[in-house]
Amino acid sequence: MPDSATKPAMGQKRPPRSAGRRRLDAPGEAILSEDRRSQIRRAQRTYRLKKEGSLQRTQKRVAFLERKMKEISNSLAEYRVTLQSSLQGTHCELLTGVDSILSLLTSASEDFVQGTSLDDIPSRETSKKSSPLSLKNIQYDDLSANNTNSGHQAFAEQNSTCIDTSPETEVKSHQETGEMALCRSPPDMQEQRELDYDQPIVQIVDRFGGANAPDSYSFLESSFTRRLKRSSLEHAFRIFKRFKCVDGMMDLTGLLYTSWSRHWLTIAIVFISYIVLVGLLRYRRMAKIEAPFAPGKKDLTEMTVKEAHVILNQLQELEFPHAFAKARKMALLKAGGIPTMSKLFAVTGQNNKRNSGKRAVDTEILLREVQSKPRDSDRYTSAVARMNYLHARYRRANKITGNDLLHTLGDGLAEILNVVEREEWRKLTDVEKCALGIFHKNLGEDMGIPFDPLPSKIDGWKNGLHFAIELRDWTIQYEEEVAKPTATNDQYVRVYVDSALSSLPGFVRTSGRKMLGNDLDDVMRTSLCLESPGPVLWFLLALIRETRKVYLRYLALPRSSSSAIKLVHDMPNPETHLYNFQRKTLQPWYVRPTFWSRWGLGALLVRALGGKVPGSRGDRYQPGGYDLMTIGPDPQKEHGAEEMRSDIEVIKARGVATCPFSQAKSGHFE
Repeated sequence: MPDSATKPAMGQKRPPRSAGRRRLDAPGEAILSEDRRSQIRRAQRTYRLKKEGSLQRTQKRVAFLERKMKEISNSLAEYRVTLQSSLQGTHCELLTGVDSILSLLTSASEDFVQGTSLDDIPSRETSKKSSPLSLKNIQYDDLSANNTNSGHQAFAEQNSTCIDTSPETEVKSHQETGEMALCRSPPDMQEQRELDYDQPIVQIVDRFGGANAPDSYSFLESSFTRRLKRSSLEHAFRIFKRFKCVDGMMDLTGLLYTSWSRHWLTIAIVFISYIVLVGLLRYRRMAKIEAPFAPGKKDLTEMTVKEAHVILNQLQELEFPHAFAKARKMALLKAGGIPTMSKLFAVTGQNNKRNSGKRAVDTEILLREVQSKPRDSDRYTSAVARMNYLHARYRRANKITGNDLLHTLGDGLAEILNVVEREEWRKLTDVEKCALGIFHKNLGEDMGIPFDPLPSKIDGWKNGLHFAIELRDWTIQYEEEVAKPTATNDQYVRVYVDSALSSLPGFVRTSGRKMLGNDLDDVMRTSLCLESPGPVLWFLLALIRETRKVYLRYLALPRSSSSAIKLVHDMPNPETHLYNFQRKTLQPWYVRPTFWSRWGLGALLVRALGGKVPGSRGDRYQPGGYDLMTIGPDPQKEHGAEEMRSDIEVIKARGVATCPFSQAKSGHFE
């Protein structure tokens, strides 16, 4: 058996047992080994170090809290002195609340310093858990008693009209927002603090009911932190209870009325001054343009090509950049409303979804170049020569008639006049119309467009204003005669309008067509097969247009020269020596790839609408830029250089004429 193996044999003694733990009732002292003694000493030393560390941390925290309480008390006292003069007659209860907080801070700080020792901290914490703090221990202290406190001393020197530091209680009423605000002296608060904390709150409230109700019941709290929180919440409640709640929403009209009533005169003066300033500056540029041609000075007949170019640049870059940009787009759209032109677009193969975007951008660039550069500059002459070359073979084949080209020229002028008159904050003056007439007459001559259909071709025009009005009237009459709805017209619109909005929902495309139709007259809207806007959309567009006009006229300062809208870049790309273009469509033709052009807000919006960013598909959209000598359809890209050079020399020679209409006898320069 296993048990028998462990028992000693008969006649043998058991081995002596080792000494174990000494019995508690054994006499004498316990004998401990050295290891046990060292273990106990280490434990005692660790306990002592922990206790000393905890005591030091408590001492530091107490000192920190005392310092912060003194700083808060000083700041509130100084703030109380500041509020004394401005709020003593309007917000007396606010001063009372500040005084209550000051008294709590002072009493709490002094009670803590006088009745607390570092050795009593554990016992006080234990007693605090066992029994609540009695309100009888909280006494009111006069704020002027602490002579070392500069903030308290300054407060004691003030003669408050709301707080009386005498033992007697004084109640003063102030009329504020239709309610009676009561002010009590600090002894009232002392009486409140002497209440028994165990007394039911209902009895305490009833005791101070009526006119003697205290401003705050924060004295009922057991700690300073809770008293401060409760006082702040009560003060916030007193502020918000003045406002009405209508349909679940807070009515802040009282607060707004108070702010407006205090500063209405200042706001009115500033607003009127701003309106007057806008009125003085708004027409300053127009007056400067008209100054050389005022009565008694130069006549419109004497306006030079250079003066017309300067006026045109000011109009399209500073005064009406939106109107000129929109006029260019509308003129290009209306070109498809003439059946002969829309048929030509269909025959050339450029009127398709793949090529329509590039053709629109190329035409826009050429128009911007001729409108923004002087007549004798290289860029103007190159742009006009390129247009002449692209039209030459179609003119020789009589697929483009002289009347079609004259209509295209007149449409650009007519749309500028129409859009400015319809959508801008002021109308064009005769001087500005004269400058537009000079520019379009020069452009027509440089493009070889015959002016024979115009009534004054034989006798000549008096000035640029006469030419502009006559060309506009003829353009409108020509549209009424030849603009008819055809299949090619509808195809033209579907390619240039619908394809550009193909990534958007159907109702957006329909609304876009109606918005375009709203900017056209009945003749061209019918010819282009566009829908007219309904009454709701028409009213909305009219409201936006009129609001914009009022804002620009009365509230917006004129555009400064530093923020001019440049039609094209003045300097070429330093890497490619070509000219880049700003994005105008969802396709980034000739746009230089940069971080902003790829990841800016505009680029992100284009991505959301399904457009492309610069650099997409490699060189598909020619991010290096455009060359005026090769711009146009791909089949004609490398052709026409020789013809263009000879045409450029002729155009530059015409540009030396200073006063076109003073030298014109029969519609052309002699």
